[in-house]
Parts: sequence; structure tokens; C-alpha cells
Amino acid sequence: MAKNADAINDLVQLSLAVGSDASLVQVGGGNTSVKDAYSTRMVIKASGSPLADVGKKAGWVEVDLPEVLEVLTTARDDSEARRRLGQTVRGGPGERVSTECMLHAMLERVGLHTHPVVGNALTCHEDGERILAKLPRGNDRPPLWVSYCDPGLPMARKVRRQIALYKKTHGKPPRAIFMANHGVFLSGVTVHGVLVLQQRWLKRIAKHLGKPKTVQVHPPKTDPAEMALTVRQNCCKGEQTNGLLVRRSMHPDMVQASRARWGRRLGEGAMNPDQVVYCGPAAVYVDDPRKIEQRISRFRKRWVAAPKVVIVEGVGSFIVGGDPGELDRIEAMIAANAGVAALAGRHLRFMTRRAVDFIRNWEAEHYRQKLLAGGGNELAGRIALVTGAASGLGKGIATGLLKAGCCVAFADVDATGLAKVVGDLGERAAAVTMNVTDETSVAAGFSQVLDAWGGLDIVVNAAGVAPSHPLTDFPLDVWRRAVEINLTGYFLVGREAARVLVRQNLGGSIINLSSKTGLEASKNNSVYNATKAAEVHLARGWAMELGTHGIRVNAIAPGNVFEGSKIWNAQYIRQRAKAKGIRPEEVIPHYMSLTALGEEIKPTDIAEAAVFLAGRRARRITGQVLVVDGGQVMVR
Repeated sequence: MAKNADAINDLVQLSLAVGSDASLVQVGGGNTSVKDAYSTRMVIKASGSPLADVGKKAGWVEVDLPEVLEVLTTARDDSEARRRLGQTVRGGPGERVSTECMLHAMLERVGLHTHPVVGNALTCHEDGERILAKLPRGNDRPPLWVSYCDPGLPMARKVRRQIALYKKTHGKPPRAIFMANHGVFLSGVTVHGVLVLQQRWLKRIAKHLGKPKTVQVHPPKTDPAEMALTVRQNCCKGEQTNGLLVRRSMHPDMVQASRARWGRRLGEGAMNPDQVVYCGPAAVYVDDPRKIEQRISRFRKRWVAAPKVVIVEGVGSFIVGGDPGELDRIEAMIAANAGVAALAGRHLRFMTRRAVDFIRNWEAEHYRQKLLAGGGNELAGRIALVTGAASGLGKGIATGLLKAGCCVAFADVDATGLAKVVGDLGERAAAVTMNVTDETSVAAGFSQVLDAWGGLDIVVNAAGVAPSHPLTDFPLDVWRRAVEINLTGYFLVGREAARVLVRQNLGGSIINLSSKTGLEASKNNSVYNATKAAEVHLARGWAMELGTHGIRVNAIAPGNVFEGSKIWNAQYIRQRAKAKGIRPEEVIPHYMSLTALGEEIKPTDIAEAAVFLAGRRARRITGQVLVVDGGQVMVR
């Protein structure tokens, strides 16, 4: 533990005071440090730990202060400095010391580094140094302006030289350091003193810059959902691994960015390193929706990457990322920089291409991105919709796709059941209430998915019913209802899926959940036999129609799956027992005995089949039926 527990308490207090304020820090950025009473140890926020998560037992490391200063003085390069900084750690729950540790070692007892929107409007202003020198400062020490420098050892050494010159002039070290195109560093003796100092400087800057003008926002003439689809199509072109999500930002500053004149400036470059890390080297600004393909293509050729922010004038700002969490981080960062652009306007100053390339290749930022990145799931970034997902096989398949990395729309007519299923599954799962027999409801459900994630890759038809009656006693209304759900429902969902996938022009996968009964008929199952066989033929016909668009269509024919099934309810089991001349408790063992493996088939088995058919391993498979029944029906 640190020698002085007060240092830890102060670090936690300072970190939490600023960590959740998006006007001061974004995506957990910024840094805090506190030295002990003897100036021999320093506790500092650990690299990759969000300020809002710092606690007495989380998010910080303790370092030997004299050793840190020695690294600053003697390290040959940034790589050696990072390695040796790791050797200065003496404790704490954090995993890695920040490369900014050297800079914080030169500050007073309490150090604070933030990226305030108002402060960065000054640090990213072409006249920032001149404005800062003219600002009133009352009894505060004069601020220090530091021109842009690559972070790490180069920045720390540059600051050390300028602090030394400052001390010769003023006799004391600066308490406010403004880093061009980077952020604000403040220091003092107490946490309260530093927080108050921050407020004073930000108020001075805000008063000088004034409030940006806002423009009136009118409803866009172009459908934002369709525009999101177009953005996704052009951002995903040529991608061979993970997909991308697209979400229209409703953050007020991003809405303004697509209408105000200063919004164009976001397409000119990056203002600070964090913007490069999270949002890429620049946004794509499109003044005419007809030029969107051209502008994104130009960006990709220049930067060898898809853009993460696309602003379409008069329509909206679209965030592009691999998962909902990344979308949130990108949006938070670009919204803050939009606020900077609104305040600095035509006087905005950007990082150079060389500085941008340095950040894109800097090991310290690769480490931070690694911490934020999800696992390498095979369907990461893909978007799926599964019908009948409130229970049974639909639920099992949707959950399986979710585990494989998909964003999954759980669709079902049972809104209450959906809420229970989706409630704890996280931000990659969405509940979509949909009646598959109603084309308006189906279209609305697909629109909901496009609004949330900007596109679609995988659709699974799994909603179904299985009424069992002898032919002579089969009620007409029961027949018609089953045909509506099992066949018309598949048609309506398949048709809407095809419309979206063809427009998106990125290929895709449609899977019809048939049954072994669709291949080999069973007694007293007229409507189930007919509809399940028809679902297979629907898939085969769609495969031929959609193949030229790169859209694959297949069917899965499960055997009897009892776990979690609404079909295999108590009444249906009694009907099966009567038809087979056995007791109800013998029904499940009987059906298991009919398979070659003699084992029960689980929803996870069907889910794994769906994941396979939806993924790249099945990229040359279409128009086929994958039978998952333990070896009961041998397909010829």
C-alpha cells in the first residue's frame, strides 16, 4: 500500500469529481495524481482505467517518485521509458503505469489532466497562446503554454524544459499548463484548490470565447434509417472479418454539426490525440447525400480504414463502430470535439498528418484500445434478427448468435416474454415486438433494427406452432392459423429481409427453421408436415433468387428439442403419447431412442448450427438443409 493513505483518498476524490463529467473528460480519459507527504511516492491513475472507476481498491498504481524522475532524465527513447516506468511501480491495484507518469512527477502535490470542451476550444485555437496571455488571472500564477509535442517521453522532456524556464522567470512552477491540441494540466496542494482553479480558468476562457450560435433543426428530407444503411454499406465494403454498426447520433452537438457551418470543419482533421484514437483521423463530411459513396471511398484510400464518423449535411451524424460500446465511446469523443469546433469555429487548428500517424502507431494507445476491444468472436459486428425469440428454439438461436458476437434483435409477438428474456442480456440485445403474420408489424420491426444498428446481416425465421390432430378431426381455424404463422410469417419476414439485404448490398444470410418433419412426415401432423416442408422449398427458391446478391439462404431441420419448448408442452406430449400408444412420461425417452446417437438434442445444438450457417465458414453453402436430429432422418 502507499505510504500515505491520504494520497489514495485524495486521488479517489479528485478522480470521481471529474470522471463522470463529459464536459471535462471523455471515454474515461484524463489523468490524476497525488504525491505523499514526503514526495517519495506518487499514486496515479493506472493506464486504461477510466477516472470514474478509480476507487481505493481499483484503478491506480503507486510509483517511486525519484525513480520516475530518473527515467525522465536518463531514458534513451520512449520505448525504454515505458519499460523502465513499469519497474518504478511499488503497489496498487492497477495493471500498468501511465506513460504520463513522468509529466505528473513534475507537478505539485495534486495533479489533474483533463480535456475540457471549453479548455480545448482554446488549446485547439490558432490564436490560443495569444488569447491565454491576455486572459485576466486575478491572483493565479501565470499559465504556461506548451506547443504540440508527441506524447510520452518527448512531451515530458519538453514540459520539463519549459517549466525550468518558467521558474527562472516567476520563481515558482506553473499551476496551469495548456498543451496545444492536447488538454489542460492543473496542479496544487489540495484537491479542492485544484478543482477551484479549474473552474476559474474555464470560466475565463468561456467568457472570452462566448457561446456558439445554434441553428434551427428541421426534419431531414432523406430517411435517416436509409442513410444509415448507405453509410454501413460503404464503410463495410471489402471488409473480410468483422462487420460494423451504424447509429445516428442524437447528441445535440452532433445534430448541430450536420446543420451548422462549423460542422464541416470536423471533416478537415483531428484536434487531439484522443480524437485520433477513438474517432479516427477525421470525420467524413458529406454536403450532398449523392456523394456519400465517393467521400467514404476517398477517406478509405487516404487512411486505409473505414471512417468512424460520417456527417451528412441536413440529415444527421452517423457513428460507425464494431459494437454498441464502441459506438458510445466514439459518440462521446466526437460530440466533445464538436463542442470544441463550435466554439473555435474558423480559428480551429488541427494536428499535422505526421502527428496523427504517430498516435495511430503509438504502442501506448494500442494498449488502451486492446483493453477496450471485445473478444475475437466470429460474428462480431454482425446484426441479426430472430423471430419467435421469446422462447424455445428461437430464444436458443438468438442467444447463440449473441454469444458469437452478434447484435441480436429478439423478435416475438409476446412482448412480456421478450422483456424477460432480453432484460439482462446487455446492449447487444434488443427486444422487437413483431407479429410475423402482419406485414406492417414486420416492416416496423425491421425499421427498428435499422434505427438501432444501421443494417442487417442475418435473419432467422423461427416463429412457429405445431398443432397435432388426426386428419379427420383437424379444425379449419387451427389449420389456417398455423399456415399464417409457419408459412405466411416466413414469407413476410423473408421478403422484408431480402429487401433490406439487397439494398444494403453486403450479402447476408437467411435461415429458415424447418424440422425433420419437413423431410419425413409424421402422423396426425398435417399442417406441421406441410408448412415445414414448404419452408425448406422457400429457402431453396430464395437461394436461387438472391444468390446473385451474395445472400445465402439455408434451412435447419432440428430433431425433437424438448428443453424450453412451447411446442412440447404437457398437452402436446399427451397427444403424442396417445398417438404412439405409450404413457406421457415415456414420450421423450421414446423419441430419443429413435435417433442413431440416442442423445437428447438441446437448443444450443441448433444455435451452433445457425452460427455456422451465418458465418464465413459456410460462405459457399446455400440452398441446403442442415439436419440436426441425432441421426433420425437420413437425407438422401
